Amino acid sequence: MGRLGLEPARKARESGSVNARAVIAIGLGAALTACALPSNPWFLAALHPRLLVANAQRVPILAELKVDFGQPVDPQVVKVRITPAATTVSRWAGNQLFVAPVGHWATATDYAIRIAAFQDHRHNVQIKGWQASFRTQPALTAALFLDGHPVTGQAVVGGSASILTVAFPLAMQPAAVQLTVDGKPLGASAMGWQADRQRISLPLDGFAPGSTVRLSVDEGRSDQGDLLTAASSVTITTAVLEPSNPTSGVASGFVAPHPLQIVVENSGPARPQVGLQGADMVFEYISEYSITRMTAVYFNTVPPLIGPVRSCRMVNIPLTFAFGAITMCSGASDGTLGQLWHQHVPVVINDYDRGGHFFRSSARLAPHNLYTSSDRALRLRTEMPGIVGAALLVDPAHDDLALGEPAGAPQVPLHAVSYRYDDGRKLYLRFDHGSPFLDAATRGQLAVKTVVVVHVPFRDAGWVEDTNGGAHSIIYDLAGQGPAELYSDGRLIKATWHMSQGVPIYFTDASGRFIHLNAGLTWIHLVGNGQSH
Repeated sequence: MGRLGLEPARKARESGSVNARAVIAIGLGAALTACALPSNPWFLAALHPRLLVANAQRVPILAELKVDFGQPVDPQVVKVRITPAATTVSRWAGNQLFVAPVGHWATATDYAIRIAAFQDHRHNVQIKGWQASFRTQPALTAALFLDGHPVTGQAVVGGSASILTVAFPLAMQPAAVQLTVDGKPLGASAMGWQADRQRISLPLDGFAPGSTVRLSVDEGRSDQGDLLTAASSVTITTAVLEPSNPTSGVASGFVAPHPLQIVVENSGPARPQVGLQGADMVFEYISEYSITRMTAVYFNTVPPLIGPVRSCRMVNIPLTFAFGAITMCSGASDGTLGQLWHQHVPVVINDYDRGGHFFRSSARLAPHNLYTSSDRALRLRTEMPGIVGAALLVDPAHDDLALGEPAGAPQVPLHAVSYRYDDGRKLYLRFDHGSPFLDAATRGQLAVKTVVVVHVPFRDAGWVEDTNGGAHSIIYDLAGQGPAELYSDGRLIKATWHMSQGVPIYFTDASGRFIHLNAGLTWIHLVGNGQSH
């Protein structure tokens, strides 16, 4: 350890005579006055305070100063003063005085430590005054980067493929660096130090989509002994990255408004429907009597015409809350309607609508002739403020990713739906009850980029959904996770689905990694476990 302070008054000893009132220079402006000098001159030489620090020009901000007096002194008469002023606490251990800052020393500051007149413990020798100087370390903080961009405060990332980089201006001692997640230290093995020991790369794939965590660099020490002078932190929400249909106009940097979810009928008289090809995502499920119904999800734009619009079902409650959406439907049974009102679902129902968000077409007979349009639907985003959002980002169109293993086209017997893969277009053509399923807007067969079969628990809601035939309402339990088959580009992934309130549906592979879906219309079949109709 280096020493900055006083050296013995060697010249005085070597001269062989010491005047009791003589002032002997002992370095750094300190002065020694010998009073009632004992017979042994070594006593005088032994009383020489020294400041002991590792490097007087780079003292860590939390360092405790050590002043070694060489022999016992009277602590009652030792008065310490720090310049510039700093609040300190002192303690004694033998011949040594320890002085520590309350809090920490200021960075990059020249300090002086001064002690006024003091005496040895026998009051044989008096020192008129002593001082030493030191300089504190420069500021040392960590800079945080998210996917290469500086980040502070709060940030949202899509999926979980992002990387947080912690950058230091100096090479650090890895064992001394503490990175915490929600206040809990992250294990050293999870911190990916680069060779220069100035950067940590932390992949965020270990955090589930929809979760919010606070990452903070709380402690650290550089190779030169500098301590971290301030913590650096960021609160990151790992939002679900949902695929978009290229027709919806989602571009890089898109900030998703509240999605619109429109319930569309799928009975025979409702076909061909309109507006489904332009959806970003469609959920299909049994309504009653083995007849399916669809909820079309629009993240950005809405096609000019969508319909026929039909009644909400219980499945629309978890879907609405998971996506932070606004739902549009024609009506609901008394039991379902009661749940919609009781749970304060953001829903616009034609039977109670006074805003002109729906219209009837004369081209079809009721109840298969209720429609909405882009202007009517899009108004709801400004007419219904205060809706709780979801942990959701929308992925712009991108090149296809090779997902899974080669597989044939999916079949969904419960929904009487099958698909044929068009290898040239890399799309799945939909068939319903063996017939091509058409979209009236395109006048062509509906083509799907990604087909997902989701297996979910289901149960009887306990009330009649359709009073004409006595069919009971179905509840699909969508809060949780379960198995799914994911088809895209003629390939299959055996996946796990995840969904909860405020966290829209997403999928992980067998290793638990988030699956980045291909861009295009995503069609999700909800199939109850053991459901037969």
